[in-house]
Amino acid sequence: RTRLAAALAGAMPRTAAAAILLALAAATVPASRAAGGGGVAEAGPRRLIVNGSSLVDSTTSADVLLRGFDWYVPYTNTAGGARDDENDGALLKSLLPGATVVRVVGIFWDNFPAGNHKDCRTSDASQGYLKPECLATLDAVVKTATDAGLWVILAGRAEYAAGQDPSQGDVFNNKTLEAEYLAMWTFVARHYAAWDLVGAYEIMSEPRVQTTPDAVVAAFMGAGCAAVHAVDPRTPCMVGPAPYYKPWKLTDAYLLSDPNVIYTVDFFEPAAYIGESYDGTLSYPSEMPCDVAYKGWAQIFCPDNRTAMIDVNRTWLAGMVARFPVAFREKHNVPVIANQFGAKRAVGDQHGRAQYMTDILSVFKEYALHHAYWIWRWDGKASGDHWGGFELIHKWSTGTVMHDEETLGIFNASWTV
Repeated sequence: RTRLAAALAGAMPRTAAAAILLALAAATVPASRAAGGGGVAEAGPRRLIVNGSSLVDSTTSADVLLRGFDWYVPYTNTAGGARDDENDGALLKSLLPGATVVRVVGIFWDNFPAGNHKDCRTSDASQGYLKPECLATLDAVVKTATDAGLWVILAGRAEYAAGQDPSQGDVFNNKTLEAEYLAMWTFVARHYAAWDLVGAYEIMSEPRVQTTPDAVVAAFMGAGCAAVHAVDPRTPCMVGPAPYYKPWKLTDAYLLSDPNVIYTVDFFEPAAYIGESYDGTLSYPSEMPCDVAYKGWAQIFCPDNRTAMIDVNRTWLAGMVARFPVAFREKHNVPVIANQFGAKRAVGDQHGRAQYMTDILSVFKEYALHHAYWIWRWDGKASGDHWGGFELIHKWSTGTVMHDEETLGIFNASWTV
């Protein structure tokens, strides 16, 4: 497959141990994948084969377009009782037959404040620095997805290890933390190496560091890929840029030498609009000042005139998708997925939410871009109970569960089987 003439220095692992892992992984990647092949079915657990910018089902040899939802594990439980999501794979396929993937955000490692029971990090190296109960929960969630024939992306979410709080250590600047995190991923990949339909290991969801050089972040991602490929070379790893997977940050600096990689970005654009609350004033489509359309990033997109008016419409969305994730995909002949996108229900149809959802899905379809919506299910709280978030399946504090029928219809109109 076509690659850059030489791997960028910033995309290589920083430690000798990680370099050894990468060498082991490269040595065991099937020749067909290393060469960009993928037309012949492979033996072994069902996997996604990276074939240039496409993904191929190792069992059927058919091309796969990933389209689905994010499942966020801590908020899919009934406290002290049965899991709300134990049949979500079957439910998802019944409501949305065209869905092919779920991104399971369920490896919470140094993600919560110290002492929080939801965090999965431990000091036990024999268990991969991972609580056994976290792995057991993850098994159950993966099973409900794969039993329904859905591909699963396993995402590591590590808010503090990813650099949320500059006063604490992060994996990019703390060798001990990095080593434990990579060991955790080796443990997880070994555990799932024989499971069918494990689509990718997402090394670190939304790295949060703001000032760490891209080369350092990319090097860590490369080390993460080496850690999983040392024990499960057939399953792609998944990586994206800092900070927060911003699409314009997916640059050449993040291209890894490992060929078995899916690249990823978030697409919460325009952020000021899709995250509005009930009293929001923005509408779609409409004109927005540049520093609103590109909230927080006007210094890049309109440094000389932050108040310049921008037409935010389908053409604008298509331009953003084409300019960043699609351009990276085409330049480097690699697969790219928008792993999160959406608009809160609180935005309201009176402000164009349904039109926005219709347009962004049509753009993804136009460019055949893999995508997963944030988020499938969320529970209401006893205090301030409302349904203004992103979720399609909402459980009220009373226990009543409702589906967002309008948005389900928009997805079904786009996701033809």
